[in-house]
Amino acid sequence: MDRNRNIFRQIKWSFLFKILTFIFYYISISFQVKILGSELYGVWATLLSIVTWVVFFDFGLGNGIKNYLTEALSLNNTIEAKEIIMTGYVSITIISILLFLFVYIFSSFANLQSIFNTTLLMQDQLKIIVVLLFGFVFLHFIISFVKQFIFAIQKNALNEFEQFLFYILLCSLLLYLYVFGYHSIESIVIVYGVALITSKLVLTIIFFTKNRHLIPSMKNFQKNIMGKLMNVGISFFALQMVFIFIMLSDKIIITQLLGPKYVTSYDIVYRLFSIVQVLHGIVNAPLWSAYTEAYTKKEIYWIISSLKKMGLFVFVLAGVAITLNVFSEQLISIWIGDQIQISKSLVMMMTIYVVIVAWNNNYAFFLNAINAIKVQFYTLLIGAILNIPLSIFFVKNFHMGNAGVVLATILSLSFFAIAGPIQARVILSKVKNNEAHI
Repeated sequence: MDRNRNIFRQIKWSFLFKILTFIFYYISISFQVKILGSELYGVWATLLSIVTWVVFFDFGLGNGIKNYLTEALSLNNTIEAKEIIMTGYVSITIISILLFLFVYIFSSFANLQSIFNTTLLMQDQLKIIVVLLFGFVFLHFIISFVKQFIFAIQKNALNEFEQFLFYILLCSLLLYLYVFGYHSIESIVIVYGVALITSKLVLTIIFFTKNRHLIPSMKNFQKNIMGKLMNVGISFFALQMVFIFIMLSDKIIITQLLGPKYVTSYDIVYRLFSIVQVLHGIVNAPLWSAYTEAYTKKEIYWIISSLKKMGLFVFVLAGVAITLNVFSEQLISIWIGDQIQISKSLVMMMTIYVVIVAWNNNYAFFLNAINAIKVQFYTLLIGAILNIPLSIFFVKNFHMGNAGVVLATILSLSFFAIAGPIQARVILSKVKNNEAHI
């Protein structure tokens, strides 16, 4: 199938599944707030943000496998593709076991009440919650590796279907908790984990049923491929560390500076404006592996054209963000009710934040797809170093509350917003010039 036709097909189906997902996504948030209450939900939201950190702890294996598997499939090398898949599974299983042991030991000695800044839950209770949640997460860690294979075959609409299935299951289980009065974080953790694992198992069955020629066996495990994956993985891992430190530390910072209650208002506004990120992701997600394939085949003008189109799309998304800004009070009131107070400054900062994230991701996806990540790493490292001091400065000196934390994140991301487009132009110009001299 023609690359552009396939991308359009993936966007079309992804958009459909994402709309359905969003319906159940917002229903699930409403149920969680009602079940737990404002402050306890803040603790749960902070827990989930830490979980999101851990999901990145694959030492960059996911992105490395996505790129190498795309290259192998572009060259019709099925044997190498199976070797990459099997080696990836073995590697991620080892990492998951080691990480779970670390979390178990850490939760046994750490003062979890201090970390989550709450006295609503006892130390022993928090330990059970953390160990149970991360047990589900690390199991999910292994099973969800199939998503990288799906990106590699450029059928990412299947990943959107999995998210849709996850939220259907989650909402069904949350409704059960709500109706029968199970109002505890432990019950939320269980239903969250069950929905997470079940949806990924279904996705795995679908992928290997449709791609039986890619089903690997242990004989496909190759130590040399593990070394290759780990080498590129370490580079991606370093990038992921500084990225998540900027993007996902906000809730921890807010919890420590202001308390869990302020995490709830931040989380609600963030999730409202995540519509912008989701719309951008639907269109941008198929491009990662498409960029890898096009760059491997030296189809540079297709890449340039795609980047220009995505730049224009960001301006459209800016209009969506402004619309959400204008009607945010009414939308949140309809969705959650009037029990949570939202500041206008927080809404304004989140409007800017989602636009700059979309802009950055345009260039990050291309550069990541060709393993050109040094500039991105150093600019994000500078941002990561500045993020916490800036957050403290805006909260303490300007009394901006959680809006100040978002402003610090915006400034931290601005370095790559400038450097990313410049690096992309330089790389593409070099390739064009080299082709001209052949």
